[in-house]
Amino acid sequence: MRKLTRDHWIAAGFEALDQIGHIGVSAESLSRRLNVTRGSFYHHFRSREDFVRTLLAAWEEDYTERMLAYAAQGHSAGETLKRYLSIAAEKQPGREVSIRAWSLHDPLVGEFQQRVDTKRLDFAIRTCRRLVPMPGEAEVIG
Repeated sequence: MRKLTRDHWIAAGFEALDQIGHIGVSAESLSRRLNVTRGSFYHHFRSREDFVRTLLAAWEEDYTERMLAYAAQGHSAGETLKRYLSIAAEKQPGREVSIRAWSLHDPLVGEFQQRVDTKRLDFAIRTCRRLVPMPGEAEVIG
């Protein structure tokens, strides 16, 4: 029998989000998905909130921090935006939709969603300011 880690649980959480949405992100559902007892979940996470925070922090790191760092390596504003769109296209679109839907029902998820949106928008506006000369245009394009 394989030894489960927190990373296995996080991967199962992402699979649930990708396949059925946030309703599949429960200790019971994830335990069934991994074919283990619910006790294993609580061995790795203090609570559901601990799991949700860990899951969303991993999503924020992968779907925002890493994406923006990759995009920022562009030598021009145009290349930066192309890099951003390229890496964004490689991500799971269903995951983003599921997290956005979940954020409408869960204030904790809403906090993560708001922070991610703010970071992404700030990046887009800063990049667009290098492309457009008119004040206020970058905010509209971003």
